[in-house]
Amino acid sequence: MESLYGTVAGLDVHKKTVVVVVLQSVQPDQDYASGIFGTTQFGMQELVAFLRQHGITHAAMESTAQYWRPVWMALEGEFTLTLAQARSTRARRGRKWDTADARRIAKRLLSGDLTVS
Repeated sequence: MESLYGTVAGLDVHKKTVVVVVLQSVQPDQDYASGIFGTTQFGMQELVAFLRQHGITHAAMESTAQYWRPVWMALEGEFTLTLAQARSTRARRGRKWDTADARRIAKRLLSGDLTVS
């Protein structure tokens, strides 16, 4: 998989949690790191520290409801962000897992296959 990015993060954003999967372009089929963070101010600080620690350059999240907005504001200015249309990140029917969704978002960011909101 040819990519313009080095290390990226896919974020599956919910009301109370953010699930993150970190992928590297050199091994896009293997999770480099993952984590679950709260959406409180402290949780957002932990998320930023986690992403910095893993050398993230780009992060993508899907645009569902309004839950992505505080996460975007916490990460804005720190990383290059992509807000993808939820339709472009959806799993096949019956295949809904938060970590898998975050991984799928990261893989689609690496491949340039996201529809931007």
